[in-house]
Amino acid sequence: MATNTPVRWKLGLVAAVAIMLLALYPQLDLWLARGADWQGSYARIDSDEVAYSAYLAALIDGRPRLSDPYTGRDDEHASPQHESLFSIQFIQPLAIARVARIFDLSATTLFILLAPLVALASALSIFRLMALMTGDERLSAAAVLVVLCLGTFGPVYVAWQSLRAMDTTYAFSFLPFLRRFQPALAFPFFFLFCAFVWRTLRSSEIRTAALFGATACLIFVLLLFSYFYLWTAALAWLACLALSLLTLRPDGWRRDAGRVGLIFAACLPSFIPYGALLSNRAPSMDATQLLAHTHRPDLFHWSEVLGILVIIALAWGRRRGPFERFDHVSAFAASFALVPLVVFNQQVLTGRSLQPLHYDLFIAKYIALIALILLSVQLRRGRAAGERVLPVPALCVIVISAFGWGCVETVVATKRYAPVNVAMDKTRAVGLRLAEMARAEGLNRPLTLSTDLMLADSLPTDGPLPVLWAPHLQVFSGAGTVEHKQRLYQHLYYTGVAYGPGDELAFDGLDPHKRYFINALIGWGRDDSAWNAGWRPVTASEIEAEMRGYSEFINTFDQERAAHPLLSYVAAPAWQKIDFTNLDRWYERGAGERVGEFIIYRVKLRT
Repeated sequence: MATNTPVRWKLGLVAAVAIMLLALYPQLDLWLARGADWQGSYARIDSDEVAYSAYLAALIDGRPRLSDPYTGRDDEHASPQHESLFSIQFIQPLAIARVARIFDLSATTLFILLAPLVALASALSIFRLMALMTGDERLSAAAVLVVLCLGTFGPVYVAWQSLRAMDTTYAFSFLPFLRRFQPALAFPFFFLFCAFVWRTLRSSEIRTAALFGATACLIFVLLLFSYFYLWTAALAWLACLALSLLTLRPDGWRRDAGRVGLIFAACLPSFIPYGALLSNRAPSMDATQLLAHTHRPDLFHWSEVLGILVIIALAWGRRRGPFERFDHVSAFAASFALVPLVVFNQQVLTGRSLQPLHYDLFIAKYIALIALILLSVQLRRGRAAGERVLPVPALCVIVISAFGWGCVETVVATKRYAPVNVAMDKTRAVGLRLAEMARAEGLNRPLTLSTDLMLADSLPTDGPLPVLWAPHLQVFSGAGTVEHKQRLYQHLYYTGVAYGPGDELAFDGLDPHKRYFINALIGWGRDDSAWNAGWRPVTASEIEAEMRGYSEFINTFDQERAAHPLLSYVAAPAWQKIDFTNLDRWYERGAGERVGEFIIYRVKLRT
């Protein structure tokens, strides 16, 4: 077990190809659906991907790190910009934007390429880590499929929802780790970090151990400036590993604990520039990212339950089972099992909780599954010499079951997103045409009002062009809380949404699920308790207060407000009946140009 024999990659590559096929399926489905009408769009697997592609498009366009693709504002001496979630986590977008400029690729093309490439890298990094720890290539290849295909805990959720007689549709999610480019591009590096820490502890030569430790430190720095939930999970795991070594005391535990401490110490200086960036974050960022101040524990995630069971099994194995003594595999299994408990409950000490759902989606479940696999390795330590950790028939059943479930989730999730992806591809022609019109007319980042929210969200990627308002506008730092609300008010006003005595039902019918307009006015994340540890539902009084604010806004609307921000284009679906009476009061609107299923209007402020 865990020998220094060179790893044979053949089985790992087979598993990686299987994951790559799943990663490609949504795009293949879009290509088949659109056929010759395909406009070049990527198949979206998460609603937030459009914001990441918008930021990437801005960087490819040559704009600076501190840029806001939705407002069109950049960091300049005369108007410095605050840091956003995207500019702080800059390594991934800057790196792939550089590649895009070298090969003349668009953000959408890169997002198409990222899915299979990340799937390949993630599968191989997990295979390498498991092969190092178990010395069994067959088990390691199986682990790849188990971890990546079952990382949603889909079977558990389906069974749970079925017992509660509830809808199981949304228990089927498509490989969350592939969300581009967060956490996708950084995801494989988490497991490489763990692999290099393993090599650091297992190296007998100090010089070699130092080299591996330095590499682990560099990978941690990459994670630090790549994705919050991965670097915090890596830090938590390192602390859990140190605790496991001190508690389980495998051979050489004093030396190993010291090496882990040195890795941690070497990583500390990187927090200085990170803290500097964080201190310059936009004032609205904490509210936008749903930072909650609470000390309440969170103990009911399935990854925590699995981690606790692994810890109990390890303790039983040492006391009554097959463990004669603990070794590095036991320490790593325990450390992985402890991570979900730490990341979901760190607020007990820190008093701050930041969207713990992202730990659940993007790292905790994968880690818990690795802990379970390592536990299975330890439980079979008493096997005969030369016998594999698990017999081939058992591995075949596990592989077929895991990959089969991955296929089911992929097909169901793709079917759910298919209408959205087809609609997004249809809107891409509008973005390309608007960009062409802006260049021909010599306009620098002209502002567009899109009555279609999907088009509004995607214009900064396809144009790339700024918009008056879009669902993802407030995740960047260009517009503060007040301006964001003013822009949303303008969007509603220009598109004929009235509010006054007797208009309450009409407005509520505009946004019945409180997901876009009302939720954006009151605060994101108020529609689902999973987003925020301090969650509270939207109240009638809050809605009433926002409606009063909107009523006051439209009653005091004037020429100055119409000019800030200044519109250049309006885009609306041809089939959608929009009341442009308010818009036409302040802007001259041209006859319009038909582009696919949309009409583009040139508008000019009335004087």
